[in-house]
Amino acid sequence: MRNQLKNLISPGRRIDRAIELLIHYHLTPIEIAYQLNYASVEEFENQFRTRVGYSPEDFKQLILWDFENEGGTISWA
Repeated sequence: MRNQLKNLISPGRRIDRAIELLIHYHLTPIEIAYQLNYASVEEFENQFRTRVGYSPEDFKQLILWDFENEGGTISWA
């Protein structure tokens, strides 16, 4: 059943959801991998890095640094 559910969600949508969980809910990569039904944390981190260009932790640090240095607003543009 887990594999069937995983196949219903496109990789891009899973990463979009992972970004949301990472930023807004402050979840760890382990928690995100579990919630999004990845087989392992390594699988999640590799897919995240491939699609985003950064590891989940590096991405989170970049977003937080930008947020603090740009007056507290997150811009995706």
